Amino acid sequence: MLPAAMRPFLPMLLALLPAACADQYDPPLSYGRCVSDELCGLETRCDRVTASTTGAPATLCTLPCTVDRNCPGLAGVCVSGVAVVADGGAADGGLAGRCLRACSVDGDCRPGTVCRALRPDAGADRVCVANLSM
Repeated sequence: MLPAAMRPFLPMLLALLPAACADQYDPPLSYGRCVSDELCGLETRCDRVTASTTGAPATLCTLPCTVDRNCPGLAGVCVSGVAVVADGGAADGGLAGRCLRACSVDGDCRPGTVCRALRPDAGADRVCVANLSM
């Protein structure tokens, strides 16, 4: 039996108990792989884009942009030519820029992404793209 002094705290303890047992949701990191409609880190959103190892559409946490400063985070860069693909399969042509994570090696990238040049003429400009060759 509970001592009388602890009885007033019982309802509060019972209310907190389910919260302690609930699974904690961790949203995908900015510029990482995601599942449609998920919230992403640094206010990015889950979009289906053509930034992948095969060029096929994949979902990444990204944002539209016009310049690098539109992209949150220290490694965020604005990349042109990355198309957003709608559910019906129609792409926007990649005319607007998309925020991606700049990188030098695969280890700079979020889980599910790897460091690649999007175009052969990109030189040292490498970004993290969805790894579809897994």
